[in-house]
Amino acid sequence: MGAFPDNPRQVAHLARHGGPNAAAVVGHIHRLRLADLSKLVTVFKSDFGVFLGSWFFFSVGISSFSSLYPVLMLRSFGVGVATSSMLMSIATLVSIPLYNLAGRLSSRHGPVQLLSAGICARMIALITLGVVAYFHPSSPAVPVIVAFGLFQGIWPLLSVASNDLAAELAPIGEGTAMGLFNAAAAAASALGAIAGGAVADRFGYESVNVFEAAGALLSLLCVLPLRGAYNAKSPQNRSISRVRINRPPFCNAPAVA
Repeated sequence: MGAFPDNPRQVAHLARHGGPNAAAVVGHIHRLRLADLSKLVTVFKSDFGVFLGSWFFFSVGISSFSSLYPVLMLRSFGVGVATSSMLMSIATLVSIPLYNLAGRLSSRHGPVQLLSAGICARMIALITLGVVAYFHPSSPAVPVIVAFGLFQGIWPLLSVASNDLAAELAPIGEGTAMGLFNAAAAAASALGAIAGGAVADRFGYESVNVFEAAGALLSLLCVLPLRGAYNAKSPQNRSISRVRINRPPFCNAPAVA
């Protein structure tokens, strides 16, 4: 292996053009072109735009819950911060093997079906948490633990299916599509945190569960019509797309968990 150049100009040249000692990251950065902005109209009018809207609604709801999670668990269910943190850690740990299963299910049944199932599972978990929060049963621990375990544990299915679907429905390059997908999730995360706090202040922490369930329902209504768009793609194109986009779980996590 050759010596690393100590001349700043040589270092800059190496970064731009690559070589055996450089990853050439800068060389793969594309300049912003105003002409590309005109393509966004086409993107948002496509099935991919519908999917972005679906994921935006879903992420707003998720963020409204996640940003308030420790306080919400304490105020609504009397679960201490240490206990709720441990519950999240355990649910996340148990769900790790589901990433492999999620990839197989997405390949076999399609990402639309998998994403729909994941959204429905979270809706069931949120409705359960909302019922417990409003009606205060005598033994709330078991339904709360089961419901939150389902809420957090189903994330691998949502993560894999959403990334798969974003790349397959993209009417543009997959890199640009994934950038828009993560940008939508990031914007929704910021909005959801603000909306969740506002809902909790106005209607109480119990209502945050209902607010998130409503976001999940809107997301599901947007996702279901996409089954036709996905099925319209030829099996050959879908198989090629999966080969390109399957990545390790740590590369598939969007901005919201």
